[in-house]
Amino acid sequence: MNGYPWYHPELPRDKALKSLEEFRRDGAFLVRESKRGGPKNPFTLSLWYNNQVRNLQMRRRDDGKYALGSMKDGEQAFDSPVELVEFHQNNPLILANSEGKTKLKQCCPVY
Repeated sequence: MNGYPWYHPELPRDKALKSLEEFRRDGAFLVRESKRGGPKNPFTLSLWYNNQVRNLQMRRRDDGKYALGSMKDGEQAFDSPVELVEFHQNNPLILANSEGKTKLKQCCPVY
């Protein structure tokens, strides 16, 4: 994923949070390596929506495809994290607990 403006592999969670809080635009996002996710959850999608940061795990399924959050019936899965991001730039992702839905609108600058 190197070369994508939204990918920041070494960015710590606290700096991702600070950047999104300062940018404060619904749909702003970045992707970083997950420090605690291990091989099953290698990346985190950090997203600003409705005045708060959401951190969504990008999960690698047993079939090698990627999906967001916990496993669920009928979930959308993608061949790569890039494909997942590009899909949600054009199609809304639905947040857990009926918290709404949003597209990934713009990559967040890192401060």
